[in-house]
Amino acid sequence: MNCIFVCVFNQKICLNLFFLLLKSIFTHGEITEDINILVYTSTYFMNKIKENSLYDKSKIKFEINDTYDNIDKACKSRFDIFELDNIQQYEKILYLDTDIIVKNDIHKVFQVCKLIMSYLYDIDEFRTSCLSYKTEEVCENLYLKFNKHPKQKERKMHSILNI
Repeated sequence: MNCIFVCVFNQKICLNLFFLLLKSIFTHGEITEDINILVYTSTYFMNKIKENSLYDKSKIKFEINDTYDNIDKACKSRFDIFELDNIQQYEKILYLDTDIIVKNDIHKVFQVCKLIMSYLYDIDEFRTSCLSYKTEEVCENLYLKFNKHPKQKERKMHSILNI
């Protein structure tokens, strides 16, 4: 099972953007039974999402956090992914910001994960970096470190995706 992970907190504009993202996923993403959309949000926003015509109980799952009451916490919420109860059930996870529009089959992105995994050096180091960022400690590495390349020791995620 794969997962599209989205965080939606605090502002109504974020909720509206989420609905645009959701519509693009269902319209163009070719979502099948092997992909869930995991929404990390507040109880209030969860209820608003459930009231929307785009809500699909079989595809959209929720993780709730009612303590995020400002933009700073909301922005860092994506790093909670490592602490969420239900995250372990997913083989691959794709994080999308709410201002993303899906224009094509989302399975292609999950297939790229196989390529990325062959380059990974230390996912635990990335996790530690994310958690350090979340706690506002100095973070030296907000990108993945990959196996050594002859010309460079580190490669940012976007360079892997553009191969």
